[in-house]
Amino acid sequence: HLATPVVDYSIDQWRARERQPFAAAIAERVEMVMTTHVVVSGWDRTIATGSRSIVQERLRSDLGFSGVVITDDLLMNGAGQLGDVGHRAVAALAAGLAGSGGDFGLTTGPSGPGRVNRLAVVLSKDGNTEIYLRNADGSNPVRLTNNKFGDTSPAFSPDGGQIAFVSDRGGAPQIYVMRVDGSDQRRLSVQGGSSYDPEWSPDGKSIAYVVEKRGSGLQIHVMDAADGGNWRQLTNSPGSNEAPSWSPDSRHVLFTTTRNGRSELYTVLSLIHI
Repeated sequence: HLATPVVDYSIDQWRARERQPFAAAIAERVEMVMTTHVVVSGWDRTIATGSRSIVQERLRSDLGFSGVVITDDLLMNGAGQLGDVGHRAVAALAAGLAGSGGDFGLTTGPSGPGRVNRLAVVLSKDGNTEIYLRNADGSNPVRLTNNKFGDTSPAFSPDGGQIAFVSDRGGAPQIYVMRVDGSDQRRLSVQGGSSYDPEWSPDGKSIAYVVEKRGSGLQIHVMDAADGGNWRQLTNSPGSNEAPSWSPDSRHVLFTTTRNGRSELYTVLSLIHI
């Protein structure tokens, strides 16, 4: 209520202990989870309420939760790092907080002359997360995935012809790709562990993503978008390395890291590792 608590806790510690009750509750189809205004330094320097890596990667993708996610009182001082109350609400929504049946994991397709701007959204209409395509005004929704597993984090290719996404249909969350009409769905990532947060390079040739393996934290990887081949690990440092984003020339990857005990921005050539 009075300040933002900081907990020095790693992902491995969470997996060994705290993950079990969450997984058990979700398996019993709990309908609602509430975030708190606490920084878990081993994961992110942003409070859980505003952390996309916690809400999307951990809760939605890893644990497969598709119900309602709410936030604790945004007037608490612990939420102050997100700004005033209006900015706090926007940050929570951007992190992925939404109701069952609401949108989360939204991405916008390329727009331009002769194109209708499209949205790929993740909806939970039947207790399971699936990817839909619809026009920017919300019209003409088309379901692209249809299975009993969780499909999240859609990302359009630069030409708008394909969508990369995260699915746990093979067990752990991995990167998949499909055509924009939902056909030809195939897995790309093959490194083991769990893979999240696909990000296309501007030239459409590569996909950057985050891999989590027990004892290794979160590390940035890159692979060929065509078939998942030529994959390489770009980071190899303690803590969390995540949120990859490409430079306009498709040569560098910008990412956030907690390797020095605080959240910082780093950049790396897509052909080397640091």
